[in-house]
Amino acid sequence: MVKRRIRHLLLICAGVLVLGGCMVRPETNSQSGIQPGDYVPVVQQAVDVYLEREHKLPVKVTDAATPLYEKYPVDLLLLKDSGDLAKIPADAFENGGHLQYVLYYLNGKPAVRLLDLRAFQAVKQAQDDVDAYKSRHGGQLPFGEMLSSGFYLLDFHKLGVKEPRLMSPYSGDKCYLIVNETGTVGVDYAADIGQMMADHPDQSPHDDKTDLRRLLTDEGFFLPVRSFPYYWIDDLVTLQDN
Repeated sequence: MVKRRIRHLLLICAGVLVLGGCMVRPETNSQSGIQPGDYVPVVQQAVDVYLEREHKLPVKVTDAATPLYEKYPVDLLLLKDSGDLAKIPADAFENGGHLQYVLYYLNGKPAVRLLDLRAFQAVKQAQDDVDAYKSRHGGQLPFGEMLSSGFYLLDFHKLGVKEPRLMSPYSGDKCYLIVNETGTVGVDYAADIGQMMADHPDQSPHDDKTDLRRLLTDEGFFLPVRSFPYYWIDDLVTLQDN
């Protein structure tokens, strides 16, 4: 269960901190030498210049139902055409990469962040598979191991499809897809949050009102795409429904 897993993880990380921390930075793209986030300051500067001049954000239009982390995709082509961005980042979707540049409000200001489109596509495909399974099995869902109340690992054996190989953009470790009792699929970031809390104990909220995903959005360049909220409940990182 996730509660036992996170408690164990926090104890491990607390010991590893003495040796220099338990967070592992994702690998560099060996072919290009690009580190995830290398272009973020460049795009941030372009966004700031455009906003100051035009008094509006250089973002693509999304509908009201778009999830928060996906709501403000940066219009990189607009920034390039306006001369505020010299070239489209090599890792951007618009240039054949797997990252989408988005804006996320941090302390009231628009901050450039990244979405891993590989995780996004994996969740989208898994959601389609779960919906089809639910339709074929009279409303039943392909639940695997129960993680916490209302949340389960997704059982790909039941789905009859191969489990996608997802790596955390925060730690480089394997990510798992999970499903709630209504059949909504998401990525499990519990281990990443547990590591972040172990690495930054003084900056970690220990109340049941703060969504702990804030640690991921505030400390790193990546946003936790297609995820559920997490809260600190009974001294444990706990999944909660939206």
